[in-house]
Amino acid sequence: MTVKEIDFFGGVEMFDRLERSWNLVKFSVSVLQQDKELLVFPLLSSIAAMAVLGSFLPLILADVAMRDACLLYTSDAAENREV
Repeated sequence: MTVKEIDFFGGVEMFDRLERSWNLVKFSVSVLQQDKELLVFPLLSSIAAMAVLGSFLPLILADVAMRDACLLYTSDAAENREV
């Protein structure tokens, strides 16, 4: 084990990891530039994921509206109640 590998704060190893990650990103971009058809699946997958998430939006909005209505109704009923 060398002195470089024994770094308690992760300095040298951290920069090695960052360099490897950056090299991987550059390689991935070069592959995508050579074959643009590879972008079709992630694009379609993203659109499908947004559609699924978007299908829950009306339900969430309806739930929030119903909770607000229930809270308003119960607070009005509590104020009008005779003790």
